Amino acid sequence: MFDEPFTTIDCGVFLDQANYPPWGFTSTLVPHERGAAAMANFLNVRMTDPDDERINRRDFPEALGLAWMDVKMSDHAGNHIDAPYHFGPTVAGEPAKTIDQVPLEWTMGPGVRLDFRGHSGRDITVADLQAEIVQVGATLSPGTIVLLWTGADEHIDDPEKYWQLQGGLSVQGLNYLLDQGIKLIGIDAYAMDVSFDTMEAAKGRRRPGFLPAALRRAGPRAHAPGEAHEPGGDPTPDRVLLRRHPDEAAGRQCRVGPAGRPGPHQPLHRHRDGNRP
Repeated sequence: MFDEPFTTIDCGVFLDQANYPPWGFTSTLVPHERGAAAMANFLNVRMTDPDDERINRRDFPEALGLAWMDVKMSDHAGNHIDAPYHFGPTVAGEPAKTIDQVPLEWTMGPGVRLDFRGHSGRDITVADLQAEIVQVGATLSPGTIVLLWTGADEHIDDPEKYWQLQGGLSVQGLNYLLDQGIKLIGIDAYAMDVSFDTMEAAKGRRRPGFLPAALRRAGPRAHAPGEAHEPGGDPTPDRVLLRRHPDEAAGRQCRVGPAGRPGPHQPLHRHRDGNRP
């Protein structure tokens, strides 16, 4: 499969984008100069022989050590996959899967992008889904990853527009996808949810429409689109890549999956400053 011609498309966003509370991200760069001092201290405290000469930062070539970033973040920052547990403690009467319990097979498979950029501020219905599936000539089957293209990511740096203008997935539409055996749904928007207008209308009736109960029977969701997940955790940060064969419809059907688990020298996240580690 790796000798086939294909184009890799990076769907990642930067961690400091959509940096809205309560899910935030902050980082501090440790440059090479400070890295040398920190590395010297690291080695000195591990010396067992008190007669050994202490190391200082000037012992490193050009007094430069390794550089890195200290990061404080929510596991909902940037691209991430929500585990079923995020939406409720149970699924069909059983404990909801936390992210370490979600099978990796659910996160890789043929992807179908459905264009709902014309649904700004309103919900995507079953009829909308069926019409777009016919339009792109796709067939949904268990293991297919559905990617909802709402266009909301064009407003990712505007907290008001980003949320309020996204197209939402109706409860009926969600149930339709689940009935096709879909385990993972991707979206380029603030949340996998009904639209902002639907929430506002439900709030006016004193019946909050946020996070519909149907989500509790669903698999994980990938937002906007690592090793960073933890046992019992809710989401995991991810790096979403699309793998498109030249014979496939441009941008519509592709292979999608995470970019593997980062090793010691692979980036766990992206940052707008390309010079940062």
